[in-house]
Amino acid sequence: MSAQECILVAGSIVFILALLPAIFNPDGKPDATTSAMTGIVLFVFACTYFTLELPFVAITSLITSIMWGVLFAQKKLQNWNK
Repeated sequence: MSAQECILVAGSIVFILALLPAIFNPDGKPDATTSAMTGIVLFVFACTYFTLELPFVAITSLITSIMWGVLFAQKKLQNWNK
């Protein structure tokens, strides 16, 4: 793994850890639009990293994208239950 890939993986792991409180907190979810757009962009980044043969960055970016998708779903359910 190159130094650049290590830095990108470390950054993705920080983002994953930063999102955990938002996922497990029943209140204070980001807006659904923000969550959807961020998740989609990160998914595109993950696909791009795969094509650049950076598998570890791609996997961590994909995980972060999925987490934003979870936040999107939680916000939609939260709005639906109001």
